Amino acid sequence: MGAVHTLFEKKASEAPDRTALVSGAVLFTYRDLDARANGLARSLLRRGVGPETLVPLRLDRSPDLLVALLAVCKAGGAAVLLDPGWPEDRVAAILDGAPVVIDGPLDAEPSSESPGVPVHEDQLAYAVHTSGSTGRPKLVGVTHRAIAHRVATHAEAYRVTPADRSSWLAPPASSVSVVELWPYLCSGASVHVADAATAGSPPELRDWMVASGITRSYVNMPLAELLYGLPWPGETALRLMTVGSDAVRVWPSPGLPFEVAVEYGSAEANGVTSCLVPLEDRCTSATADETARRARPPIGRAWPGVGVPVLTSGLEPVAAGEVGELFVSGPELARGYLGEPARTAERFLPDPSGGGGRVYRTGDLVRERPDGRLEHHGRVDQQVKIRGHRVEPAEVETVLLEHPSVRECVVTGAPGPGGDLRLCAYVVHAGSAGSADDATDNSTVNDPANGATDDAVNGIPDSTTDSTTGSATDGVLGGTSDSATDSATNGVLGGATDGAARGAWAGELRAFVAARLPAPMVPAAWTAMERLPLNSSNKVDRRALPAPSWGAPPKTGHPGNGLPGNGLPGNDVPGSDAAGADAQRTDVRRADAQRTDVRGTDVRGTDAPEAAPQKDGEREEGADPVTAGVLELWEQELGARGALGDHFIRSGGDSLSATRLVDRIGTRYGVRIRLRDFLRAPTPETLIRNIKAEGKAR
Repeated sequence: MGAVHTLFEKKASEAPDRTALVSGAVLFTYRDLDARANGLARSLLRRGVGPETLVPLRLDRSPDLLVALLAVCKAGGAAVLLDPGWPEDRVAAILDGAPVVIDGPLDAEPSSESPGVPVHEDQLAYAVHTSGSTGRPKLVGVTHRAIAHRVATHAEAYRVTPADRSSWLAPPASSVSVVELWPYLCSGASVHVADAATAGSPPELRDWMVASGITRSYVNMPLAELLYGLPWPGETALRLMTVGSDAVRVWPSPGLPFEVAVEYGSAEANGVTSCLVPLEDRCTSATADETARRARPPIGRAWPGVGVPVLTSGLEPVAAGEVGELFVSGPELARGYLGEPARTAERFLPDPSGGGGRVYRTGDLVRERPDGRLEHHGRVDQQVKIRGHRVEPAEVETVLLEHPSVRECVVTGAPGPGGDLRLCAYVVHAGSAGSADDATDNSTVNDPANGATDDAVNGIPDSTTDSTTGSATDGVLGGTSDSATDSATNGVLGGATDGAARGAWAGELRAFVAARLPAPMVPAAWTAMERLPLNSSNKVDRRALPAPSWGAPPKTGHPGNGLPGNGLPGNDVPGSDAAGADAQRTDVRRADAQRTDVRGTDVRGTDAPEAAPQKDGEREEGADPVTAGVLELWEQELGARGALGDHFIRSGGDSLSATRLVDRIGTRYGVRIRLRDFLRAPTPETLIRNIKAEGKAR
């Protein structure tokens, strides 16, 4: 099939003046992008980039990122996709060890001549990080062959034409860009870049899609469910919205002017199943009868050339209609986890059916329906999806245990007040009188992390979980636990029993984690424990954990814990600055480009000002109707009473729940508050002031 950049070069030679990329008011033709990529590739070659040299790209979603992706491939290297918003601690080791890093504006002179470096389709094209169960992220290496197969099957199944306009919405470090970019750029179509604020706000994103004439769009599940719940104009050019990154929970709204398809895949196996294979089989209200809509939306059938055996823990096929673990085979499999042969061998196995191929062990539980489509039934391990991002709780636990005040901890997923899955941390203070006897093995527990085991599972260990339902939401103690559970739910922090102390400690820990991990890996709920509950096997009993503590922690200091007593930090401070640590590193820059700043919607609240100190009586008692109404909606979204000066993000909210809150306020009061404006000062006081200023309160 060829290397991905050669497929792009073919289209650039056939229609050089066709629009390839649109970013704001700036248009780039195929000739423009190809020439800029040629020039940068030559610069990379002069700096020592060769076959499979890993080149970190720390760029926002932008024309520069696309040019850099093409250039690295043209030079024979492999792009390592990084998010500029990640904490320095997470990327420092990657940047320090790289001979070349592209992290700023590009300055290479465009060239009409390709470098002509021979690149085999089995060479690496890019690498992405995923959360790791051992406490550190994994680097997944993907070949040109995998991308080329994805391009071919996607373009054929979706009937992509040069007239199509695709949206580019995924974060820069996401493997989803394979779906958003290459099937369209290798077909002569155009790709349109949404800025970060637009991409995070459903109403603004809908309006942008309509105004831009977008015909095809890939949207991650949490955002998609909000998008297809909005009213849409009948004249929109959008014909297909593809939903991915997580199992879809609800069917699309009836009457949408476009079709909705569901896809399933991962960094290790990008294109696995789709509800668009065959083309007529879509997961949309237009084709589903009422009986079908009462069942959970499926994840579809296998793409052409992809195998999806459903197996038991002994690698035997499950009986018809039974739940088992999904394995994947075919040309879209990644090479593996770079530099980690043992990890690779654990997940990429010899095909048990023979033939000499490989299968990828996904960890996802599925059931094949009589019509051949697959349903998702959770996980065999503790992994969860937070706003479409894979999170291994063990990685978060590892970071928390680095804090000197934490003796033990467990991190799990549970549905928040809005129904979406959120991370919850249960922590035991180092000064607590009690602790679990097996604290060093918290990450290897065998109990469900995310809800009850599906009783239809056949041949899968009892530790299977459903990641779409969350965990420990009822606070009921498990019946199989020993006496250690009796005191596990009192929420008492060793040496400090008042809520203010626990709240300040939670703020301290939250800032500590936020400085080291990406935003989706920062717990939204914190519960202080005197000890963690144990089961009869002396392991942490996750089913016996109390219900998560939602809402804002008190803003007073923590007495006697050895930590600063100033309450919650003013901002989630990033980690130490690793810039300039390696003098040998080469930064490739271009002076005339302006990068798009994605941090304006950072769910960690990095750019938001500190809320005003809470005054006595600043709650809903005796409040005017607007104040009472806003605080009511705030409480419904966060699950806890709010005060006028409370900070939404630090109270356990995120960009998704903020979107819902803003939308509900707009509906109730007839005002339009932009998500980006709310996140600059995310307090009830700001919302109330804006509503009253417009004079539209009902």
